[in-house]
Amino acid sequence: MWLATMRRSLGSLLVAFGLVGGLGGCKRILQNQLAEAPHPQHVQLAGLDAPVSIRRDELGVPLIEAQSIGDLMFAQGYVAAEDRYSQMVGFKMLAQGRLSEMIGRPALDVDRYVRTLNLRATAQMLWSHAAPEVKQVLTRYADGVNAWRAQRALPADMRLTGMEPEPWQPQDAMLVMVLLNFSLAQNLQEEVGFLRLAQQVGIENAAWLMPVYPDESLPFDEAHKLAGLDLKTMGPDVKQLLQTLAVLDDLTGHNLAASNNWAVAPARTLGGASIVANDTHLLLTQPATWHYVHTRAPGLDVAGVAAAGLPGVVAGYNGKLAWGMTMVMADNQDLFLEQLKTIQGKLHYRFKEEWLPCRERIEIYRLPNGESIQETVYETHHGPLLNMALQHPPKSDLLPRQLQIGFGLAVKTTAFEPDDTLTAFLAVNRAQIMEQAKAALLQLRSIELNVVYGTREQIGWQVTGRYPIRGKGRGQLPSPGWTGEYDWRGYVPVSAHPATIDPKQGFLATANHRSVDARYPYHLTASWYAPWRMDRINQRLQDTPKHTLQDSQSMQLDRVSRQAIAFGQWLTDTPLDQALQGLPQAQAERAEWAIARLRAFDGNLLPTSADAALYGMFLHHLARETFGDELGLGTEAWYAMVRANDANYGSVDDHLLKRSDSPFWDDNRTRVKESKADIIVRALALAVTSLRQAQGADPTQWQWGRVHTYTWQTETTKMAPHLSWFEQMAISMIGDYLDRGPYAAGGDHATLNVAAYSVGEGFGTWMVPAMRIIVDFSQAEPMRFVNLSGQSSNPGSPHYDDGIEWWLQGRYQIMPFQQAAIDQLYGPPISLIPKCVKQC
Repeated sequence: MWLATMRRSLGSLLVAFGLVGGLGGCKRILQNQLAEAPHPQHVQLAGLDAPVSIRRDELGVPLIEAQSIGDLMFAQGYVAAEDRYSQMVGFKMLAQGRLSEMIGRPALDVDRYVRTLNLRATAQMLWSHAAPEVKQVLTRYADGVNAWRAQRALPADMRLTGMEPEPWQPQDAMLVMVLLNFSLAQNLQEEVGFLRLAQQVGIENAAWLMPVYPDESLPFDEAHKLAGLDLKTMGPDVKQLLQTLAVLDDLTGHNLAASNNWAVAPARTLGGASIVANDTHLLLTQPATWHYVHTRAPGLDVAGVAAAGLPGVVAGYNGKLAWGMTMVMADNQDLFLEQLKTIQGKLHYRFKEEWLPCRERIEIYRLPNGESIQETVYETHHGPLLNMALQHPPKSDLLPRQLQIGFGLAVKTTAFEPDDTLTAFLAVNRAQIMEQAKAALLQLRSIELNVVYGTREQIGWQVTGRYPIRGKGRGQLPSPGWTGEYDWRGYVPVSAHPATIDPKQGFLATANHRSVDARYPYHLTASWYAPWRMDRINQRLQDTPKHTLQDSQSMQLDRVSRQAIAFGQWLTDTPLDQALQGLPQAQAERAEWAIARLRAFDGNLLPTSADAALYGMFLHHLARETFGDELGLGTEAWYAMVRANDANYGSVDDHLLKRSDSPFWDDNRTRVKESKADIIVRALALAVTSLRQAQGADPTQWQWGRVHTYTWQTETTKMAPHLSWFEQMAISMIGDYLDRGPYAAGGDHATLNVAAYSVGEGFGTWMVPAMRIIVDFSQAEPMRFVNLSGQSSNPGSPHYDDGIEWWLQGRYQIMPFQQAAIDQLYGPPISLIPKCVKQC
């Protein structure tokens, strides 16, 4: 919502801030004038059946106690609006494809993309399909949101916009769920990126940049289905689509998600009761993605993380059951190339031997200046066409449209299917025993998750979601749509989803790794993350005969990279003398010194570690020296490679320890043919040179955290590069008020305490543990937690950023369920009281 603020208030802000002394004055004005008003202790609200109590702990986490489920949902909506109203409205506007109404043309392509996907229609379908109980829950939640809005002033950011948000509708929760589900889905951006890579280096070489897993073959068979097609005709479409997806990455972490979870059985814990732990890895952003809440009413007592705009708890603990989730990394999206042409003024697509008419719908975009833009969106039976160039028809209907735009890009996804996911989540919230939890999880179809769950006595793992069964191919790379061979034939039966309860080894864990073995009969994905985090979890759990709460806390904060250790072993095992002789003497000496350091490195990527800085800087130069000559640094092809490496087991990881025969080792800027060893030692020498230049000649003074940092940024700051210089200047003036950091970071993409950055691009962290939860059933109060930042999205609130220091320091708060602990940890209650609207 701060983006809208900038659009509507830039002039007045600049004048006001200029008069009071520039940057410092700007921050002081905002802090003084936009501070959050105190909440009254008693609030009368129409729509409640009985009084509701809301208490908050020192971090602002609410405990909501009501006398009925209906009033509880009403109060959760009220609290969500109080803490995250701007975020909720932002989610809604993004899902509706209406950001350009606030921001203008910089958001138009994002709106086009979202409207093309037609998330609104999907949300409406889910609403129509929802059970009466769910509709009632969402209606009461919406009533609570609107009751807060009627009573309280808008948050600081919205007050500056002058806008008046529409009332929250029950269906808006479905919009938020559809947006989050689609944002967490995998593979679409990889497929678009592959097209750009293939345009740059050819289909065969592009397959080298799309590895599946360390022990699996490269996807040459998948790439060969595109052999003979002229993909370069799609240049403008792919380029514009990648740029749009890059903006979505900045705003939502679109298609970027990971996580860790594990459960330890009672026989392997010191306390003799199960332990369940979860930390979801999402975009480093301000405000945090998750909103903690504890809700209590007859028949329900549950605490954990909620998404702003959705009732209930997504992951947490209810006194009897604990559960946490990671992404399966499912390939539930396929990109189909469509042959297109215009017949009698209508766009058609080829399917087998027929030319079929595309479905059409009109979308109207309204800009802040009053301008309206009307465009046609086209769909095939595979799904909507994503081509941006389709918005600009050929000059003559006599010209075949494929000559103008190349192939159409149709997206098929499971996200557009009706299901009972919200019903399932609400049922998990209530589940008391393993059988109830499993039954609920089997109904969770719209999100592909590894859910690890447990009671005091038992632990389990269940895979959720939908997994397409394809007629041919694996769907990892784009498929020809006109043959029908690659169309979906249905979904993997729910009964065949991987699952287990009480395994013999006494623990369960997932970390976005390949969670099924070669005997599993169905294809789930080719987009797994590298196995390093899972290897570290297994190592830690196997090395601890009797696991404790403190062990799980230590694991969630662990920064040891087994990838770095494996590279040290590679350096020990690989002859590098000949490659070193090919370097100038000064560079060879630096490379030799780096080799010795990394051979002995323990892999602990602490913020203060010099060897971690050396290793991280080496990876940076390795990516650029290996792929920069073929792809061109800073190009769309380079971005496609970097993005694919961010999203799963990528080409940098794959080339680090494998692929000595890769064509990318040869530097095409030189006359000689380089080997892997040549590029490795060159990157090592460059890493030493870069650190000497940045941090001085004394290696004992080098620190990983001086290079690698955390910065909490709002959507405004992230969008600044896409705006005008005038708007960028205004944003820079209030950056200190909105953003937090930088802080020294440790770890990387391969550590349990993940701190992923785009290897080869820079060192700013973009993905982190967005929350941490541990439930140790042996404790008097089993649940411990911490959020990424604060509970509130309002910069004027004291709970906007008070969780950051807790998160950085690895501290945990108790989520109390016993009355004595509740009274100790929570402040005095705020009472929501029914308001008589008729004669009492």
